[in-house]
Amino acid sequence: MIELASKVLAALDEIKNASITDPQKAMRTYNILLYGERNNVISSNDLLQTLNNQFSVDIDKEKFSRLLSVLSELNKITCEPLTITYNPDLPASDIYLITLYS
Repeated sequence: MIELASKVLAALDEIKNASITDPQKAMRTYNILLYGERNNVISSNDLLQTLNNQFSVDIDKEKFSRLLSVLSELNKITCEPLTITYNPDLPASDIYLITLYS
């Protein structure tokens, strides 16, 4: 799990640096959408797909969700569940928004 966490953190760091330099190019290169006023937020679904396709990190959604939780608890990443704004009482999805930098 430590090796996997290291790979995920390295990928996030690479995506972060690319998004700071040129957000449009980062979105094309990593096939992700950047959100937020500063283009500093990505979805966990996009990250999972990018890890599997761009970084050759073989991880399933369940294991990835557990890893996000651990990394968040260790303050290695900042993530929060995606909320449904038109009805916050609906059950939360399993999609998280990950802040690359503040």
